[in-house]
Amino acid sequence: MAVFWSADTDEERIELLKQARNGGSITPKFDKILQQHVSSGRLEILSYTQIVSGSWDPVAQTWAVRLSKVVLGFPRHIDDIKYATGNAPRVENVTCLHGFIRQNPIEAIDGLARITNDLMWNDDIPLFLTGGLAGLRLGPGAANLAGARQGAERIAWKIDQILGSSVAKEEGLRGKYERENDSTDNQVHVKSALRESRSEYTGSFANQFDALAMQLEQAPSA
Repeated sequence: MAVFWSADTDEERIELLKQARNGGSITPKFDKILQQHVSSGRLEILSYTQIVSGSWDPVAQTWAVRLSKVVLGFPRHIDDIKYATGNAPRVENVTCLHGFIRQNPIEAIDGLARITNDLMWNDDIPLFLTGGLAGLRLGPGAANLAGARQGAERIAWKIDQILGSSVAKEEGLRGKYERENDSTDNQVHVKSALRESRSEYTGSFANQFDALAMQLEQAPSA
């Protein structure tokens, strides 16, 4: 991990990610369960082995597979194959983001978006990525529980910073205009100025602050 954080470029980080992940991992709890079945002779674990090809026999309702290495005693007919290796995280494969990416392109390396250190799409768009998709910023543990916790903390801190700064600006603007004039026309002017301020701060992505606008509109005049 120390080597990853000291990398100078995202290109270096993606290579370190590939080396660190090295096929995935398993928690000690479930490894212990598997080893118990291995000891009883009911299970065999073939490490560093891949299924090169497979064919389905519709008559026998079984699979015939060819492995990347010779395994003595390997059954010729397989009843079930469980594909549980997961999918490589690639931002362009996230269906719900297709339209968004067309409007807001982002650089990616091997499918991992080059987001900010706060896990935002960019400095102006408060769309956050976490998990495996944020691997360039969260490191080799991005898809694990440690990465989930770190990602949640970064996102929460950034949201608090955005909302905290926005609230402070709104309170300052509101106080200024209310002290000058409390007329109905001026209240409209205050709301307009606040909305403009929010839009300016978020790069026109002001929707997340709609709730703040509603609270201001419902607040009693001083």
